[in-house]
Amino acid sequence: MRMIGIPVADRDECALALDAAFELGKILDAGVAGYHMVADKPAWEDRFDMAGVWAGGQLLPAPWPDDDEKARRKMADKARDLFQAKAEAAGFQCTSNIGSSKPGQAVYSEISGTPDQAVPAFGPTNDMLVVSRPTPRGGMKAWVVMLSALLDSTTPVLIMPQKKHTLKTDRIAIAWNNGATEALLVRSAVPLLKQAKEVTFITANGESRHGPRAKDMINYLKAHGIKASQKKVKGKSAASAIETAVDELDAGLLLSGGYTRGRMRELVMGGVTENLVTKTRLPVLMLHK
Repeated sequence: MRMIGIPVADRDECALALDAAFELGKILDAGVAGYHMVADKPAWEDRFDMAGVWAGGQLLPAPWPDDDEKARRKMADKARDLFQAKAEAAGFQCTSNIGSSKPGQAVYSEISGTPDQAVPAFGPTNDMLVVSRPTPRGGMKAWVVMLSALLDSTTPVLIMPQKKHTLKTDRIAIAWNNGATEALLVRSAVPLLKQAKEVTFITANGESRHGPRAKDMINYLKAHGIKASQKKVKGKSAASAIETAVDELDAGLLLSGGYTRGRMRELVMGGVTENLVTKTRLPVLMLHK
């Protein structure tokens, strides 16, 4: 992993997410790219999108834009100042040299468009995105940014708690259901998993899907010099069983597929993803395919 991207706004939760992004940059010798999205029309103004439903339960009022041009310019300047201050505090060099292979580089840019337009443009050019978890009530903009990152970026997304949280990568848990999305996430996260002392695949209520089993992935990671194990759990709620196992393992980070059962099904019936993005206390690295 050489580039970590993060949407930037002058908000408290974004400041905390920036701390995590630069901390990860140090761990992985990666650069950090900050993106401030400047929109001149409401998000999802002309089309129906599930992220809009997830974000506020309805499409109107749309979270972008809610200010005039002068106010948006002021917000963009504050976002830039926040990013540069966090970069300097972390010992990163602010540069316009996008794509530099040197570690400790920080690049800030503004990108036009609402999240559903902007995230598909910058998401694939990063190895990971970092966002903050929205509060259960309110924070519509934070919801839209998080869900656009997860649903539209094609990139693993690290979802950080809104409260100050020290990112720990010594013990990493993986919610495993032998699916293709989870396998892609594990492959993408190999550089991060190499930093861990313990990696554990948590399988809840068996492995019934057609895909690699936990033991197969354990052997795959072994070829990369990563020692991993499996923890089998059972419970009426897979999400609760996984969370209990994570607590027992004292894991600092959880990897999971995102909306692998389908967005509408999770919206109506609930599911592991819904629980992880709204309730879990620790950072979660997710991928949606």
